[in-house]
Amino acid sequence: MPGYVPFLDDDGVHNWLALNNSARFQLASDLTGFLDQSLPYLAEHFVPELNLVSFGVGDGRKERILLRSLLRIGMPSYYSIDISSPMIDAALNAVADIQVEKTALVAFFEDLPIINRLWCHPALLCLLGNTFSGYGAEFVLATVRAGLEPADLFLFDCRLAGEDSYRLEETLALPANVRFQTAPLIKRGLEPDAVEFVVKVVAAPSPAGIVRRVDQSLRFLRHATVMFDHASVSFAPGEEVRLASTCQYTLEQVGRFIDRSRLALVEQHVGVARDNAIFMLRMPRQKSNLL
Repeated sequence: MPGYVPFLDDDGVHNWLALNNSARFQLASDLTGFLDQSLPYLAEHFVPELNLVSFGVGDGRKERILLRSLLRIGMPSYYSIDISSPMIDAALNAVADIQVEKTALVAFFEDLPIINRLWCHPALLCLLGNTFSGYGAEFVLATVRAGLEPADLFLFDCRLAGEDSYRLEETLALPANVRFQTAPLIKRGLEPDAVEFVVKVVAAPSPAGIVRRVDQSLRFLRHATVMFDHASVSFAPGEEVRLASTCQYTLEQVGRFIDRSRLALVEQHVGVARDNAIFMLRMPRQKSNLL
C-alpha cells in the first residue's frame, strides 16, 4: 500500500497529528527542536527576497520557525504543499497569526519539476521531518536537481543511523503508529485482529554503501476481505501488505549521495549526539568562460 494513503482523509490526518504530538513519538519533536537549534547557522544564508516553499508540511511547526526567521530580513511568501488538503489546513492554521501571503498546493514531492513555476524565486525549498529518508536519498536529490533554480536553496533534515537506531523500530511499533497505518484498511472492512503489525530491518544496497532500511507491513493471521470501491480483495493467512519504508543513513552516506547528485553543499549542521542532521544545498555555480 503506498505510504501516502493513510494521509488522504480527515481521519488519517487526525491519526497522524495524534501520533506526531505523542510524547513517545520523539522523532518529530526532536527534529523540530533541532531545526530551531540550527537556525543561526542556516539564517546566515537567507536573503531578503527568499520565499518559503515546503513539501509535506505536517503540523506546520517547522515552517513557523522558518517564517519567523525570514520575516526578520524580508517579506516572504509561503507555499504550503502536501498530498492532503486536511493536512495543509492544519499546517496553515499553525501560522494563521503570521501576516504573509500564503498559498496552498496539493501535490506530491515528485511533482516539483513541474510545479516549480507556480512560486516566486528565489525560494527556500524544504523537505523536513525525516521525509528525505522515507522517499530515499537518491530519488530526492535527483528530483531537487530537476526542479531547483540557480538562486534557490534546498533544506532537508534526517535522523542519522547510529547506536540508537533501534529507537525507530520501537517508535514505529507504537499503538498510535499502528492505528495510523492500518486505518485505511480497517475503514474498508479489515478486522484489526486479523493482522499483526510487522517491522523488519533490512540491509539494503545503495550507491553509498549498505543502508539500514526499516520496512513496515501487515501480516494476515487468517482469511480476510477488504473492500475497495466496488471490488473486494481477499487475503490468506501468511500474506502481507507492505506499508511505508524508511532508510537510515550515516552522515558519511548522506555526504556521498550529495556528491553524486552534483548539488553544492551550502551548510551542514549535525547534532551533538550525531543523531540528527540538517543540510542546505544549492545548484552549483556556473563557471565563467571569461579569462
